[in-house]
Amino acid sequence: MKKIRLLAGALLVIGFTACSDDLDVKREVPVTGEEVAFGTSLRNFEMPQSRTIYGVPDDGESSVEKYKELTINWKEGDKVRVYSPQATAGFQSADYVIDEETEGGNAHYFLVKDSHNDTGVRWGDVNTLHRFYAFYPTNINRNNYTPIKGLGKDGIDPMTVEAVIPVAQEKGELVEAGNEDRNIGNITLPAHWKLIRPDMTYAIMAGHGTWDPESATDKNVTINFKPIVTVVDVVVNGPEDGANSLDVYRVTINSKKTPIVGKFTAQFAENGDVTFGGMSETVTENNNMATINCQYNGKPTTLGPGEKLTLKFFLLPRDIDASELSVTVQINEGRVLTKSLVASGGTDKTLKQGEIVRVWTPKLTVPKSSNWMSSIPENVLFSQLSLPGSKHSYTGDLYNQAVEGGEIDENGGIMQYYQSIYVSDKTGDPTRVTQFDKGIRAFDLKIYNGKMVPDGWFDEKWDGINHVYAGGASVGDLAIGDVLTNLKNQMAESDSKDEACVVMLNYVSPPDISTWLSRLESGLNDWNTANPGILQRIDPAKTTMGDMRGKIAVIINVPDNTTGSNYNFVNYIYGFSSSVQNLELQNLKLNDNQSVRMQNLYQVNNPDFETATAASPYAFRAGAGLVPYYITEQVILNGKPSSYYDLIGRKEEMMNDLFDEMRTESYSSLVINDLAGFCVTKNAGSTGSVDWGKQTWTRHYWPSNDSWDGGLTTSYDFVNVDMSGNETATFKWDVTPSGQEYGNTWFRLTGGRDLGQGGNTVAFARLFNPVALNAVYNMVEHGRVPMGIVLMNFAGTDKVKINGANREVLGEQLPSTIMSNNFMFSLKTGTTTTKSSSDTSYPKEGNVWD
Repeated sequence: MKKIRLLAGALLVIGFTACSDDLDVKREVPVTGEEVAFGTSLRNFEMPQSRTIYGVPDDGESSVEKYKELTINWKEGDKVRVYSPQATAGFQSADYVIDEETEGGNAHYFLVKDSHNDTGVRWGDVNTLHRFYAFYPTNINRNNYTPIKGLGKDGIDPMTVEAVIPVAQEKGELVEAGNEDRNIGNITLPAHWKLIRPDMTYAIMAGHGTWDPESATDKNVTINFKPIVTVVDVVVNGPEDGANSLDVYRVTINSKKTPIVGKFTAQFAENGDVTFGGMSETVTENNNMATINCQYNGKPTTLGPGEKLTLKFFLLPRDIDASELSVTVQINEGRVLTKSLVASGGTDKTLKQGEIVRVWTPKLTVPKSSNWMSSIPENVLFSQLSLPGSKHSYTGDLYNQAVEGGEIDENGGIMQYYQSIYVSDKTGDPTRVTQFDKGIRAFDLKIYNGKMVPDGWFDEKWDGINHVYAGGASVGDLAIGDVLTNLKNQMAESDSKDEACVVMLNYVSPPDISTWLSRLESGLNDWNTANPGILQRIDPAKTTMGDMRGKIAVIINVPDNTTGSNYNFVNYIYGFSSSVQNLELQNLKLNDNQSVRMQNLYQVNNPDFETATAASPYAFRAGAGLVPYYITEQVILNGKPSSYYDLIGRKEEMMNDLFDEMRTESYSSLVINDLAGFCVTKNAGSTGSVDWGKQTWTRHYWPSNDSWDGGLTTSYDFVNVDMSGNETATFKWDVTPSGQEYGNTWFRLTGGRDLGQGGNTVAFARLFNPVALNAVYNMVEHGRVPMGIVLMNFAGTDKVKINGANREVLGEQLPSTIMSNNFMFSLKTGTTTTKSSSDTSYPKEGNVWD
C-alpha cells in the first residue's frame, strides 16, 4: 500500500473510490464471498453558519472570522466501522482505517482493514442490492473514551450503534496567527486570532452507501459520511485595551438541565437515515458540561487585548435550547467567568442537531475573587474533587528577607519555609494576595499550643492560644481561630459564596500529643460555638459539594495511637505518620473508620549534586545525586532495591499509584496526595549521618570514671562505614553493652542517623512540580481521575526569588491545572441536602459576564 503524505487543506467535497491497482480489484463485477473495496467521501455541514474545522469550500469565505461553511477533512488513520446486512453471513461487519492516494494532484481516500489479520466485509448475493452502513470513529485512542458498540458486533442490534461523547475534548492543536493574517491550508486565521483545532475524532459521523447490480459500473463502493453531532463554536474575546493579558486554562459549555455529553444510540433506517436515542434526560454526574483544555506544552493559552481564541465543542446529537447553555472560562488563579448563550433582548434559539452555532463571549475581565468551585454541580461527592492545597501554609515569614531574596546556602542550608504567600494575611491588609485568592482550597498548618506564661510567683499556665507555627516559631499572635475566621470571611464575599475549604492541622511539640490534641479540640469547640454552621464533618462516600458550600472541613492529623473526643464538627485522621521518610502509601482511618489513602514522602535525594569525589563525605549514586543516609542504610542492611536511591522517582511512582487507585470505580476513600518535600543538602540535619568506630572499655584511675574509649568517624553514607569483622550482632545502635570487662572492644554505631530536618525546598519544587504538572496534563492519555487533596510547596507562586535569582516552581500553573481536572470527566455523585445542580440559573444576558 502506498503511503502518501496528506495534502494540506485537501477538501473532501466529492465522492472518492478505492484505488483499484492498490487493492488489486481488476474485475468490474464483484464475486460472492470476495471482500468489498470501499472508498469514502464527506458531506459538509450545509446549514446556515455551519462550519467544521479543517477546510472551507473553494468558493467560500476563507477567513475564520467570516466564513459561512466549512468542510471536514479525513485524517489518515481515522477508524470507521462498516456493516452490510446483505453481505455474506459471518462477514457482514468489519473495522477499517482511512488511507490515502493522490492522482493528478487530487486526494483520494479509501478504507483498508484495521488489522492485517482482520477479515473485511464480503459480498453476498451479487444479484441483489447491497446497503452499507458506517460509523466514525470506532474509538478515540485514549483510555478514558469508550469504543462504540454495534453495527454487527458486540451482540446488539446490528443496525444500532452505542457511542459516547466525553466531557473532556482534549489533545487538539493550538495555532496562533501573530501580528499578521496566517494561511492554514485554505483557512485564513486573522491577525491576533488563536485557534484550537479539535481532535476531529469527536466529530462523530454516520455513513451510508449502496451498490445496485442494475446500475453499478464497477464493484467499488463509495460511503458518504455526514456529521451527526451538535456543535458550539465559541470565540473568546481577550481583555479590554490597556488591560493585562490573561491566561485561559479551560473553556466549558454548561447546561442547566439537559445532558449535553455522555452515552447515546444511533439507529440506522434502511435508507441510511439515522435517529438518536439512549440519551439521559436528567443530569447525572457531570453530563451537563463539556470542556476543552486550553493548555499546551504545559502552559495555558494567553490572550492579550484585541486577541481572540476560537474553539469548538461537540455535543450530543440532539436539539438543545440555547437558553439552557452558558460558557465558562477559567483564567488565572482559579477565577471563572460565565456567560449565557441567549443574546441580550433576543429570542430563545434552538441548536439543531447536526448544526454549528457560533458564540462570541464578552471581553475577559477579572472577577473579584477566586470562584472556581461555583462551577461544580451540587451533587458531586466532595471526596471526588481535585483540591489544590499548600503544605505548611504559614511556614516561613512573608516579610522575612530570606523569602524576599536574601542569601541562603542552597547547598548546605536547611530552609524552614515552604510558602511565599499566606492562607490569609496576618496584617489584615485587604490588598495583599492570599493563597485563597489563587484558588487554593486545602491548607496544611502546624499548630503549637505549648506556650506557657507566668501564673503567680512560681507557676506557669498555658496561654490558651493554639498558635500557628512556622519556621521554628509562632507566627506573631496568629491563632488557628484567626485563620478560620479569615477563610470564613473570604467565603462570605459575593464572588466566593460557593467555595469550600479544607484546613489540616499538625502536631508541634511540646506538650505531649494527648495534651496538644485536648487543647486544640477545646479551641476549635470555642470557635465553633461562636461561628455555628461553618465547620463540617465529611464522609467520603456521602458528603457532596452542595453540603460543603461556605463550609470548612477541619482535619486533625493525630499521630501515634492517640484518640480525640471525636467532635461531630471535626475530622480526625488517626495513626498519622509525620515521618519525612514514608516510602510506601499509607493506609489510615478517618472519623468513623472511613479509609484514608495518603502519599507523603518528603525527604528526597538532590540530583543537583551530580558527581562524587573521594573527599566528599556525602552519599552519591549514579543518576540520583545526594542521597539521604537512611536510604543507604536500608539498602545495605535490608536489601532494599537500588532504585530507592532515586527518591524523587519513588515519590512520582506513589503519586501515580494513587491516580491509578482512583480509577477503581468503587473507590471512596479520602485521598491526600502530598506533593511537597525537600531535597537534602550537605548538612547532617538534612541528610542524617552515623558516628561509628571501635571503642574499648578502659579503667581510669583519675578521675575515676571508667568509659568506652576510642575515636568515632562520621559517615553520611552507610557504605562508608567499615563493617569488616563486625557484620553480625556484635555491634549496637548507641546502646552500651552490659557485663563488659576491661579491655573489651565494641563496635559502636551512634549519632544523628535518619534526621531529615529539612533541606532545599526550592530545588525540590523546581524539580517535582513540573513532573506533577505533566502527570495531570497527560491524564488524557490514561484516563482522568479525581486527585483528592493535593498539597504542594509554594502554592500560588510561580517563581520564588532565592539569592537574587528567580526559580520556576509553577505554583500557579499546577494548582490551576488541578482545578481544571474537575471539569474534564464525569465526577461521581451522591445525594445532597441542598439545592440540585439542575436548579442552577444564569439570569444575566448580553455582553456582560454573569
